[in-house]
Amino acid sequence: MTIRWNGRNKEDAFNKAALPQLRDNMAKLLRETSCPEHGTHPTSVTVTGRDLRSLELHAEGVCCPKLTEAMRQKIGTSSR
Repeated sequence: MTIRWNGRNKEDAFNKAALPQLRDNMAKLLRETSCPEHGTHPTSVTVTGRDLRSLELHAEGVCCPKLTEAMRQKIGTSSR
């Protein structure tokens, strides 16, 4: 999992503390997510955003929209 943070100051204390924990928690949740129809898992996940409210999820190796929706539900985001 990769996180790109486009904030003003990537090196401030908040980002240093929050980003690794956020990355690890999301990675764990997404590793546990599988497609309800095919049983597959995503092969690559990237999270981008300027702040916690604007995070976007980009996944590769997704077999169908059902896996995408399962991943969104797992991390508590809605379809866009």
